[in-house]
Amino acid sequence: MRRKLALSVFSVVASIGCTSAIANQQPKNVSALDGAERLESAHASYAKGDLKDMGLSIKSVLFSDAEPEVRDNALKLLDRVYNENCDYSFPVDWKLPSLIKGLYMDIGRKVEPEGVFYKTKISGHLNDPDAIQQITVKRYPDTVIADKQAGIGEWELDIDPKDPTDIYFEIATRDSVALTPGLYLIDITTKDGVETKGWFIVSDQLSSASPVVHSPAVGEHFNGTTPAFRWNDFRSPEYKSCESRRLRIFVAKIPSDTWDLRWSYGKNDPAQTSANVGVDGEGTLEPGKYWFTLYYKESRQFGEMELSRRSETSRQFYID
Repeated sequence: MRRKLALSVFSVVASIGCTSAIANQQPKNVSALDGAERLESAHASYAKGDLKDMGLSIKSVLFSDAEPEVRDNALKLLDRVYNENCDYSFPVDWKLPSLIKGLYMDIGRKVEPEGVFYKTKISGHLNDPDAIQQITVKRYPDTVIADKQAGIGEWELDIDPKDPTDIYFEIATRDSVALTPGLYLIDITTKDGVETKGWFIVSDQLSSASPVVHSPAVGEHFNGTTPAFRWNDFRSPEYKSCESRRLRIFVAKIPSDTWDLRWSYGKNDPAQTSANVGVDGEGTLEPGKYWFTLYYKESRQFGEMELSRRSETSRQFYID
């Protein structure tokens, strides 16, 4: 289990609709007419089977001032290509800074007893806790989703006790409204002064369902400290056959001022639908109140970034 290095929690209630002072990443003087023309070019390239040129044209549409229906049409064309060829590699023209070892974008749907919530999380790995000076994510052109310095989102660092040079970072937001498909900009400044202006496209990454969990039921009481958890195998309605699948379960003790992880379990390409504490996973439980989280991730690459569709179910249970 990882050791918490630092944790700062910020309010995200006012995040939607805010604007950021980071530099605009769109090409200059890209008009609505240019966007419509590039959409025509995208469809023509698709018809010819030139998917690289199609992708470049879609990028131009999304970076333009085109009308919403034009931009939506470009996203639908991209979805069609992914349905026909899930391994399609979109032409991405930006790379990660050298101080970041992997970058992941999780777009999650989470079912809790209180309702359905949505979590957007950018995460990755560093070998220096001070490597990232600033990171912002916004929906094009100026709707801020996360901003480290402005305190929009939860910024977290965890260090691996087995390898102190493996530092996990994330910045995450939680909302009752789902992320809107479209073009997103990510701006990263690292301690060596390198500024990376990246972008990615959200199309079908939002799940429309969450896993069914049979045990623990909401508020269930277990008599022993080695409960058995059961759930249904899960693939979201948006899942595509080429996407990698991962299952993770976390059990944390509550109440606690920090994330108090007590047991965890995970599988890649999962097929099983049950796990027993004491036999499977890592960690132990004791009498008390716990928070159970189970999620499936379905992922594919976008350049050097991994885009994931996360479907999650969470609830409380008790060990007497």
